[in-house]
Amino acid sequence: MAPWFDRREDWGETDGLRGELVEPGAATQSKRSLAALGAAFGVQVAGRLMDLQWHRRHDGFETGSDQIQAHWLVWLGTILVIAACVIALRAGAGGAERTGYRMTLMANVLYGLVGVIHFIQHLDHREVDWVHVAFAVTNAAAVIGVVAVTIARLKSTSRPEVAAQ
Repeated sequence: MAPWFDRREDWGETDGLRGELVEPGAATQSKRSLAALGAAFGVQVAGRLMDLQWHRRHDGFETGSDQIQAHWLVWLGTILVIAACVIALRAGAGGAERTGYRMTLMANVLYGLVGVIHFIQHLDHREVDWVHVAFAVTNAAAVIGVVAVTIARLKSTSRPEVAAQ
């Protein structure tokens, strides 16, 4: 007889990548981690929309205060996304979810670094094109990471019988 941790009927979900079974408690943590990531990413998207609206109404930045006014919400969202990813990874997210969290984490860390450079450049009243390209790349990578986490989570909950075969 297989040990208690190897009996498939006792396991509720798979990791979504290779169909490996995960502990029942991990499924709840995975759901919470995805909810936290979704909420944080929502704040970040709202911040990007606020930034676009600010730029639509203004010609450019004059002061550091202008930058804070335009970007505070996206910065907050970035910090929340980083925290959500770190917590999910420390909690043991596995398989495709782990890959998605890592991608989202790295994209947001790089976004933060580029954001600091961007802030300093604007304080010097300079515009650097490569920074905007880096923003676009890190934004795209973050979206891909969040989508990867979501798909992996949905696969692990919607069709466990297929993964068990």
